[in-house]
Amino acid sequence: MENAAYDPIRRAAYEALSVGLGFGILGFNRLQVRRREWERESGVTLPSGSEIAKTMTTTLGTFALLVAERGRR
Repeated sequence: MENAAYDPIRRAAYEALSVGLGFGILGFNRLQVRRREWERESGVTLPSGSEIAKTMTTTLGTFALLVAERGRR
């Protein structure tokens, strides 16, 4: 009997989550379109996500080595 009382609340929470997720996806796609338009108009190309991830991995690896060396002193 208790589960029946929670069903409308669960359904409303699920629907709210679905709508929020949908708006997030639409917002992200809109941002991507605007980024591509800006790149086309300005002639500047921003790095891709994989390029940024590779750079961050290299930078963090170098930082970790420096911290490890400093800790051995």
